[in-house]
Amino acid sequence: MDNRTWYDVLGISRNASFSEIRQRFRELSLKYHPDKQQQAVSQSLESIDTTMAPVFPNGTDFIELMQAWEILSDDAKRARYDAELICFETVQDLPFHDEVQLNEMDFDEDGKVYYLECRCGGEYVLKLQSTSSDASSTWVLPCSTCTLGLKVTGCSQNND
Repeated sequence: MDNRTWYDVLGISRNASFSEIRQRFRELSLKYHPDKQQQAVSQSLESIDTTMAPVFPNGTDFIELMQAWEILSDDAKRARYDAELICFETVQDLPFHDEVQLNEMDFDEDGKVYYLECRCGGEYVLKLQSTSSDASSTWVLPCSTCTLGLKVTGCSQNND
């Protein structure tokens, strides 16, 4: 989806209410639904290729419209998505202290967290339940006291 958000797909602001999201989705889905596009194409020139998916003026297709609706119409999914957006935007501006593998971090068995000390004396902390078994997982952790970040890669295996 490039750098566009689901909000961009619908052409709404991030603080749009559910009714605004629903109204905009209905407008766009009625206007750009593939069945509507087929009717419009068949009524126009016969030489137009009808196998092409309809494209919105802002470059999105109908599938993206449906995906945007699926995420933004559900309160829980929207909250997770908004949190991911904030995290992504924060990560873009975060200066990195270092990049490490997960197994290079210390593991606190009692607290079920991985941690590493920052050069300022603060800590980078990764809770065990927030990790996955995917070896290609990447996390960006903020320091507890300064503005530096730590990029952590690798799977979550306990340091024995």
